[in-house]
Amino acid sequence: MGTVTTPAGSLPASLLTSFRVLTSEERRERIGMSNSNGANTRNAQAISNAITKLQRDHYGRGPENVRTVVGYDHVISFLENSFIPVERTLIDAGELTAVRETRLAFQRAMEERFVSTVEEITDRKVRAFLSTVSLNPDISVEVFVLDPDTTDAAPEGLA
Repeated sequence: MGTVTTPAGSLPASLLTSFRVLTSEERRERIGMSNSNGANTRNAQAISNAITKLQRDHYGRGPENVRTVVGYDHVISFLENSFIPVERTLIDAGELTAVRETRLAFQRAMEERFVSTVEEITDRKVRAFLSTVSLNPDISVEVFVLDPDTTDAAPEGLA
């Protein structure tokens, strides 16, 4: 077959014929997102909005930015810039442990509300809830591990 010259150098042509570039649609189909992508996007937005509202209602201030990712068996929400002024003052004064412990206590107290919200929106049972907070930068992460979806096979590549 010969060789093909690429920016990286010469490669055997037989190697290049083993690969195929997938279109966006083919990639989504391969990972099982073709039918559920719209629902996942709607669920992600609904979860982001609900978590923001829960924080605002129960902590006095919601995060400035929330991004939620809905996967086959998990939901992950990233919350940025959610510290209230007293927490920022404590962080500036070096009271990192007090802020971290308060935030983690809040997340434990809110667990049932967060979990029930995700279960209602996704129509899936949450098996586990994990939560952590980073003080610098101001980012919290809420992870919801979902029960297996018995109506869909796992996407290719997931076991």
